[in-house]
Amino acid sequence: SLCVLARNGTRCGRSTHDKMYVECVDCMNLTRAQLAVQAHFTTIQFAAQVIYLVLILGLSYAFGWSDGGYDDVKVAQLSQGVNVLWVAIVWTIGWKILPHVPPARTLAENERLWSAGVQEVGRTVAILYKDYRRSSFTYFAAVIFAESFSNAFTTVSVIFLDKELGLTSSQIGFFFLIAVVATIPGSQLGGWVTSKINPKRSWMLALFLLSAAAVVGAFCLNRDSVAFAFVWAVCVGIFLGWHYPTEDLIFSICLPKSHDSEMAGFFVYCSQVLVWLPPLIFSVLDQGGFDQSFGVLAVASFGLIAVAIISTMPPWPDVVKDLAKMEAVSPETQHSAE
Repeated sequence: SLCVLARNGTRCGRSTHDKMYVECVDCMNLTRAQLAVQAHFTTIQFAAQVIYLVLILGLSYAFGWSDGGYDDVKVAQLSQGVNVLWVAIVWTIGWKILPHVPPARTLAENERLWSAGVQEVGRTVAILYKDYRRSSFTYFAAVIFAESFSNAFTTVSVIFLDKELGLTSSQIGFFFLIAVVATIPGSQLGGWVTSKINPKRSWMLALFLLSAAAVVGAFCLNRDSVAFAFVWAVCVGIFLGWHYPTEDLIFSICLPKSHDSEMAGFFVYCSQVLVWLPPLIFSVLDQGGFDQSFGVLAVASFGLIAVAIISTMPPWPDVVKDLAKMEAVSPETQHSAE
């Protein structure tokens, strides 16, 4: 429950963050300051998750719910209750301080909001596929596999840590606490690496290293090397902390401000549409009698598929040039042409 809540805490604000970040970044000039903004945001985001995990672990120990079995159910109920209270308070505060953003365009007479939205999204998808297939469209395809891998890994790793390594519920909780703490320097590392190469290569490297770390840990760890599981947590956390801000940075750079709301919705859809498949494959292999290490390998293969898809994108300067062309295809331009 702890790892699921940590992931849900990230997902809750992801769409709003993506939209707001597009508006804050000068998409045509990638600077160290912009990289620092993204890394700083992710650092705060994961630091909040650390506080939340420490709170749940502390309360579970205070109530004596650390022996496994039915206590795990109580911890899950506690974490869900705290989550509801946490989200209600933070989202209320966030809603009040968000600036007012005027609509991109107003509805014509007798035009309905839902039909206008569907038509606008349809036009944008057609534009992406026809004119920007190797940049923006390819990016979304990579997000489908990258997010399915990163989301599924946090789910199946709980089963692997429990069944294969024999970790108790408390040890699993500390595993994810260590991983989340490690994402903080990981996000800073990602910003530094991205400033030295470029976002495309940095994202590929982060996903490759995360996939490799998952596979190496799954095949090398056993019940006699439990202590090294926490070293594994550090590695996984660092690469996750590198992956997320780099993925968001590419999103904010290669997509136009004039379509930011639609793109934020596309991003959330792509990040969730395939998350069910890696855990399903893991479960099928596990029920079929295969070692769970092969299940982790199957899950990690989705990250490698994402790396392959990203590699088909054009060179980074060409990706940025695509944005300049797409900025000209604004909603106002489209409708004036019509």
